[in-house]
Amino acid sequence: MKRKTPTFWHSRRLQQAVNRPQPAVHAGAARCACRAERQPSECHSSAVEHVRHLLPVDERGLRRLRGPLGNNREDRVRASRRSAVPAHDIPAAQHDRAGSGPGMAGRRSVCLVLMPMYTGFEEIRACVARVLEGAGVEMRRLEKEVEDSAWHLWLLDSAQAPDMVLVDLTHNNPFVMYELGYVHYRRLPTVFIMNASEQRMPAMARGAVCSAYGAGCQHFENDLTEHLRLLGGARLTLSGDDHDRPSEAAAELYEMAMSAAGELDAAIGRSLARVDESEFWLRLDISRRRGGPDPTRLTGRLQARYLMTLLIEESDRVEVMQAICAWSFGRLPPYGDGD
Repeated sequence: MKRKTPTFWHSRRLQQAVNRPQPAVHAGAARCACRAERQPSECHSSAVEHVRHLLPVDERGLRRLRGPLGNNREDRVRASRRSAVPAHDIPAAQHDRAGSGPGMAGRRSVCLVLMPMYTGFEEIRACVARVLEGAGVEMRRLEKEVEDSAWHLWLLDSAQAPDMVLVDLTHNNPFVMYELGYVHYRRLPTVFIMNASEQRMPAMARGAVCSAYGAGCQHFENDLTEHLRLLGGARLTLSGDDHDRPSEAAAELYEMAMSAAGELDAAIGRSLARVDESEFWLRLDISRRRGGPDPTRLTGRLQARYLMTLLIEESDRVEVMQAICAWSFGRLPPYGDGD
């Protein structure tokens, strides 16, 4: 369908909008200047009134700007695609709201949780809530159906300054992938989980530590709780300079990873293929640039787990990530020793 040429009437209306007295524009801008002190709905109303001052909008168009969504079937379907939940609606985090606030001493760590919300995820969602509570971490997660605009506002607000992010990669859910892209842009430390039935992590998360849940993963809840507790005690947030500066310890980290991988080989009775030093450095650089925990700031087997995941070629396969996890928590005796 071709674009229509503007008529004389359209040109006159546009010219009238452009020639409107400037004070009206400044007044609208002044109303938006205090948006940080308002609720999203109040900012939305201010934006609508500002648009009304700038351009001639008829009442029907103004109703569409103000919302809520009407009876349009497409709008209703689109709005129902995302199910979600504010953390403070979760019993595990309710007691923190009264004492929380900027600069509050001794506040709990905050974890932004990004998970699919379709039927069948109820059990793992409940498990994640228990894990975060057990690790002493406040959860921020959506659980109620929201419109697309509300979902975007929630994501933009929630991803401002969490201490870490937990992402479920199961089924490559498009909403979760979108959220993860923004989290990577924000360079937030991220922890991955995934259903073991997936067999393999998405390529975009290759080289990242991931915990598998589901059939055969009876240690998942305890392992994830301890993993988050250990991460909470490390300094995860890097400055921009830290992210962009090549790690001076890359060669040393590679040797440490090779040593840990040798111990894992001995524990499982076979040798896992390694990447070369250049590929290891590339994976490490990508991890740092997207906000992954810096291995130089981790210690012990937690550090070894991150390094081996970068080193072992097929660490994105479920059976390999489970072996690395079991070794890092001391559940694998030396090969041949038995239980």
